[in-house]
Amino acid sequence: MGVTENRKRSMALLAGSSLILMALLAGVGYGYAFETLYVEGDTWATFQQFHQSPSLVYWVVATFVGILLLDVVVGWALYGFFYSTHSHLSMLAAVLRWVYSLLLGAALLPLLPLLDSARMQKAAEVMAHLEDFLRAWSLGLILFGVHLLVLGYLIVMSPKTPKWLGFLVCFAGICYVGIHAAQQIIADFSVYRKQIETMLSAPMALGELSLAIWLLVRGGKG
Repeated sequence: MGVTENRKRSMALLAGSSLILMALLAGVGYGYAFETLYVEGDTWATFQQFHQSPSLVYWVVATFVGILLLDVVVGWALYGFFYSTHSHLSMLAAVLRWVYSLLLGAALLPLLPLLDSARMQKAAEVMAHLEDFLRAWSLGLILFGVHLLVLGYLIVMSPKTPKWLGFLVCFAGICYVGIHAAQQIIADFSVYRKQIETMLSAPMALGELSLAIWLLVRGGKG
């Protein structure tokens, strides 16, 4: 195995392990902490959860900061892995992921005042901070979906990666763009969002998780 193959294998392991770690952090930060804290459409119940378990906000912020940093690592590792497939498109995919990371960082800013729970005495104020985070993050996820579309195309183009994997990643990208663009432009989309996300959450997660597993098991092995 030559130097290029060694480097590609290292990039594959770095990207794959980072993607798995991100999924675990998302499960804790969003799947547990945020979903426990935020009761959609119920300001008072959210306020009660906030004051009963103020540490949940710390878990959300800490895990999302970890996800943000791992996104930077994944963008760089995937750029290195797919550079030989198409240098310009691999750079575009990396830049899209890095810009998304910046948007995620900006989305976290409304959560910072909630870290001082003693100062948050109005239910409407707590709810507003949480919903500002969701709106800003949703906007960033449109760009994340575009990143997945470019990445999926790179996977399809690459002679050493399975095409079905690229199609899965592209489908996940279409789902992200469609759901979060609709959330930004359709006034009553929130009425249907839960049902749509429930139907599409599995294929959305399957794209990146399948890529992570493939990178760990087969990526860069020739």
